[in-house]
Amino acid sequence: MRVFLKTVLLITCFSTGVINEGRLIAQPSAQSHDSVTGAWRVTHPVNGHLYMIVRGNNLVSYFWEFWKGERVMRSEWKEFGKGIYFALESGDKLILTRTDAGVEVFMYNAGKAMAGEPDLRLFALRVNAIDVGKWYNPGPTSRAKEKDEDDSTGFFGTWEVVSSKGLPYQIVIEEDRTAATNWPHSDRGVDGMVGSWVRQGSELHIVWDTGHYDILRKEEGKFHKIGYPPSVEISSVEPEPQPALKVVWFPQDPWRARYEARRNAGVSSPSWKSAKHASKFFRGDWKLLSTPGELTRLEMGRFGSIRGIRNGKEQKGTWRCTSDYALLRWENGTTELLRPIGQHYVTMLYSPLKNLDSIPDRVCPIEPYDRWSLKLPSLFPSDEDVQ
Repeated sequence: MRVFLKTVLLITCFSTGVINEGRLIAQPSAQSHDSVTGAWRVTHPVNGHLYMIVRGNNLVSYFWEFWKGERVMRSEWKEFGKGIYFALESGDKLILTRTDAGVEVFMYNAGKAMAGEPDLRLFALRVNAIDVGKWYNPGPTSRAKEKDEDDSTGFFGTWEVVSSKGLPYQIVIEEDRTAATNWPHSDRGVDGMVGSWVRQGSELHIVWDTGHYDILRKEEGKFHKIGYPPSVEISSVEPEPQPALKVVWFPQDPWRARYEARRNAGVSSPSWKSAKHASKFFRGDWKLLSTPGELTRLEMGRFGSIRGIRNGKEQKGTWRCTSDYALLRWENGTTELLRPIGQHYVTMLYSPLKNLDSIPDRVCPIEPYDRWSLKLPSLFPSDEDVQ
């Protein structure tokens, strides 16, 4: 009889909330999830930051700071006390709820019942939607997805823009997420600039190999281009929008002919067979124009250490590679992504808490100090070359 009463009491506590030192509010409500809807971050002592986006449709998207393959996972949540509970892909179970102390996460290891003391108790910090990039937006329905694809198709092609100095130039948007332009004020000469684009909501954002950052957007039925210079805080600049008009190329255009010839020849950005090959390439010293007029030396060590100077102050951190780019984590919490665009390189700087899929704070051109001492990716036929 005593065991039966104890079991009934445990089930009752589970249905109303976890009672832990009398601080967890244990009265369920039809709208209990409202207080935790949105984007949150907790810091796991081993795995680093865990980002969670709680949606009103009983879905939660989540990813780890160093998640494998940059994969965002989903789980179904249920109401629990003044919050929700859900299971991670690992089998661990989480309760995200509001307590007298704030919003907290109670984590139970896989295979353990959600009762009694949790294995981990962490405070949750609310973060902005922009910090988690496109993952904040709910997954599109099939109709919305079709519309999004149609919107992307609307950007493909050639655009004519007039520069701030009155000179017309063109921007080409390709379906393979590449871009090119003969903007007359760059230092790329007759070959022009090469870029890489991504969608950010209804806008098309382009990162150029010079560190410039452009946005194509539609306003009041017309397209405009907004351009940001390299190495500046994007949020601190308000450039004048320039009208963008889609045009048809003429075959005799000289720059277009050179551009088409390079594409047909298969000239593209460097690529590596694995993170190990990429690490061999990125290791060494780089020169970085981190702010206008400030040339900074960036040292990427053999065993994952980095050192650099910004604003006259020395910074330290760690770095690692994927097969596509180098990821730099600085001690002050900022993250830097070093990647090739065309035959050149840029770094994209993100403030603490910001996801790499969101808009960078700053884009800077960067080049190796001794380019010719670095092996090109084509010289890496096997793993033995990087032993």
